[in-house]
Amino acid sequence: ISAGGVIGGAGLSTTETVVAAALFAIFTPAPYIAAVVYLVVGGAAATTRLEQGKAWLVAHNRAIMGWVFFALGLYLLLQGLQGLAA
Repeated sequence: ISAGGVIGGAGLSTTETVVAAALFAIFTPAPYIAAVVYLVVGGAAATTRLEQGKAWLVAHNRAIMGWVFFALGLYLLLQGLQGLAA
């Protein structure tokens, strides 16, 4: 929803808006489609690697989320400071 608001409010022409929305619609699900294609094409080896990746993500979930929230908080802090300075 947010991407639609950004695209719609960017002041683009109709053609540019349609192209931007189409690119967003194509590239947003790309990682999921790539994982499914890899699973279908890669067979047992792909299943093993995807399970190993999932296990790593589960084991490191707290650290990953910590860094994600740190980055988001830093971004919001800098946006707020920029707004105060303007």
